[in-house]
Amino acid sequence: EHWRFYRQRDEQRGLDVLVGQNDRARNEMAQQIALHNIAPFLLGLPLLALFSILAIRFGLRPLRKLTESLRQLSPLQLQPVNMHDAPKEIAPVVDALNSLLNRISKAIENERRFTADASHELRTPIAAMQAQVQAAQLSGNETEREGCLAKALQGAERMAHLVGQLLTMSRLEELSWP
Repeated sequence: EHWRFYRQRDEQRGLDVLVGQNDRARNEMAQQIALHNIAPFLLGLPLLALFSILAIRFGLRPLRKLTESLRQLSPLQLQPVNMHDAPKEIAPVVDALNSLLNRISKAIENERRFTADASHELRTPIAAMQAQVQAAQLSGNETEREGCLAKALQGAERMAHLVGQLLTMSRLEELSWP
């Protein structure tokens, strides 16, 4: 059989100690120690993984709630996200999102107002131009017809000028966005 020995010599006292152990007994003892040490890991690691998963799910609950609140928003109605119970780590994100939603809502409202104003501003010159063209069609006098067509042309020029101003204003608004 195989044995392992350990020798220690003490020169001052004149002692020489020699200890031996059978390899089979040594290996059995090492296996018992290993099994005894690994048992807590085999039980502890699954429990630790379960607690970690639960802690992560619990910790991410405010983010899931925020995500659900954002999913429920409509492009036509951008209300601020209401998260009174949000942790302080998420509060700046919620504040930034609410600020962004407010700015987007104002921009959409400005766009609606701009579109409504532009359509009203364009309706008047178009109606005047139509009236002048109709008057030119009904007129039997050549001089009167030319006068109506000249006024229609002036109306078209005013409308082109107004459309140019609207396009310029639209481009300026695009440049003002950061």
